[in-house]
Amino acid sequence: MTKQLMPTLGLVFAISLLIWSPLLHAQESEPQFPRDGAKKVFENDLVTAWEVTWEQGKPTGMAVRRFDQVTIILTEGAIKTIRPDNTWTVAHSAVGSVCYESQGTIASEEGVSSTARRAITIELKSFSPQRLDARFEKDLIEKDMPGFFREAIKLFENDRVIVWDKTFGRGTGAMHAHYNQFIGVFILEGVLNDRPRVVGELHVNGPDARGQGLVHQEEVQKPLRGIYVEYK
Repeated sequence: MTKQLMPTLGLVFAISLLIWSPLLHAQESEPQFPRDGAKKVFENDLVTAWEVTWEQGKPTGMAVRRFDQVTIILTEGAIKTIRPDNTWTVAHSAVGSVCYESQGTIASEEGVSSTARRAITIELKSFSPQRLDARFEKDLIEKDMPGFFREAIKLFENDRVIVWDKTFGRGTGAMHAHYNQFIGVFILEGVLNDRPRVVGELHVNGPDARGQGLVHQEEVQKPLRGIYVEYK
């Protein structure tokens, strides 16, 4: 009886370790932000945006992601990612690359290229976005009013957000509506609505406080490009 019970107890113990180990690491790890090399550049009820650099030979230490987050690369470079089980990977990311990490992810990161990788990391808070009034949306749809992302490339989608790659061509854009809240990051400088936009600058827009959609068109004096995170 005892001989049969011991292997069973051992199996239960092993499974318990697998279940509780990530939780213990999460409790022991510091939040990813704030940290050296990360500067808060924007915050509202929906998101917190950080400008982040990974310098060569400066590991961050094990840190837990407080929220689901999207990272948009501004300056290419390579980083080494080490996980709690000591496995690791090295990834080189080009400008415009996007990385999505889930809440609770734990890792240490370190720059391993001579040029420090720079990015904007957008933390997606647990908050319901302002929605477009249903009656207003119905009216816009009946008028066949296009949305802001009518001429964009979809990069990623899950149950919370869609990530788009959008290029603004020179000239007057089509009249369109903002059906959902979004935050964008310019990765190619240009001039939009008579104002120069630089790499890393944020572009935030969406339905107003009354839930009405913003209907307008853009004037692009110099072509530019951005990566956008749209709430669904």
